[in-house]
Amino acid sequence: MDTNSHVKGPYNKGLTTTGGRKTQMSGPGSTGPSGADRSGSWESDLLKMKALFDHPLYSTPRPAVPEDDWLLKVKPKVKASEKSSLMWKSDTQDGYEDIQWNRSSESHPPWLRFHLGITRWELYPHQDPNMELLVQHLATHRIVSAG
Repeated sequence: MDTNSHVKGPYNKGLTTTGGRKTQMSGPGSTGPSGADRSGSWESDLLKMKALFDHPLYSTPRPAVPEDDWLLKVKPKVKASEKSSLMWKSDTQDGYEDIQWNRSSESHPPWLRFHLGITRWELYPHQDPNMELLVQHLATHRIVSAG
C-alpha cells in the first residue's frame, strides 16, 4: 500500500493524495480551500441537479410497461359464484369498504400507489407525482413497527 495516498478521517476533513498535496473535502457547513463557508454551494448543487433532471434527455416518453414487468397487479373485482362466496363471507359486512383497487385510483394511500408503480425497470418513475405526497406522509405520520 502506498503511504502517500490515504484518506484521513472526517475529524480533519483532509484528503492526502499522491505527492503529499491535500485536497479539502466539503460538506454542509464546512469551509472551502479559501476558508469561505460552503453551505451555499449545496443549494447551487441542488439547482444543478434540478436543471440536469429537467433536461429533455431525462423527460423522454417511456414505452409502455408489459403486464409481466409490474411487481404488483391489481385484479379486477370479479363476482364469485354464490356457493364459494358463502363459504368465505363473514357474519357481517359492517366496517368493510367496497373499494375498487387499481393503479390509477386517487383513493389509494400514497404507499399503495408507490408500490403499484414498481416495475422490473425502475423503483418509481422519475416524474412520479406520488413521491412528494409519499415523502410528506412519511415525514408527518407515525411509523409503527411491524415486528
